Amino acid sequence: EGGSNCLDQKVVQVQNEAPVQPDAGSHENADLCARVKFFWPEIRSDTNPDLALKLNQYIQHALQNSFEDELSAPATAQGLEAYANGFIEDYKQDGSAFSSWELERKMEIIFTTERLISFALSEYGYTGGAHPFSGVNYSVVSLQTGAPVLLADLLNPGFEVPLNVAGEKVFRHVRDISDSESLEEQGFSFENNVFALNDNFAVLKEGLRFNFNSYEVAPYAMGPTEFLIPYEDIQALIRPDGPLGHAE
Repeated sequence: EGGSNCLDQKVVQVQNEAPVQPDAGSHENADLCARVKFFWPEIRSDTNPDLALKLNQYIQHALQNSFEDELSAPATAQGLEAYANGFIEDYKQDGSAFSSWELERKMEIIFTTERLISFALSEYGYTGGAHPFSGVNYSVVSLQTGAPVLLADLLNPGFEVPLNVAGEKVFRHVRDISDSESLEEQGFSFENNVFALNDNFAVLKEGLRFNFNSYEVAPYAMGPTEFLIPYEDIQALIRPDGPLGHAE
């Protein structure tokens, strides 16, 4: 559980569903359709409405962009409606004769302190092909400015190498890979076969949670890899003047 703050959240959802009519005489495809679902928290604060507005805009931006896109869509619930309608229109043009399409995105608050809020954006979908797509992207936002928080805001300069060392230790443990085994031989692909963390992290009470989504460092069949680096393993890296100490 997170620390105290003045933010209240109300879970809101918007759903669009449009059945697609099959070609005449094609009874096998009678139940094909496209489904789109978005779920997100709505932030409210009587004491800091400007911050609440920034956080809500951030949430809307994240929901309206895929994991690969830049955050550029209009940050409104109406934008979500337009996004969902566009997905359904694409389905009518490209996929309706073959299979149903589905897209679900959920934004959740997973941890808060007086200075930080951690989000998890999960995505699941299917637009044809061999298998569905899914993933989880984490993000951390300042409750002072409403701006995204980076690892450099939390850790001392030069943190990259020792943080990667700590991360690889946990990664190998989670994946049951010994120190003597090559990551490449176990099916993982890092540049020059050297482990490196990504920026997909969340601040939690016990430590920093990282996630490699499917396809990111391993084939789809191997699935995602999620792990936690305990604060006790990186105590020397934490900025004394940064916000991370308030999460412990």
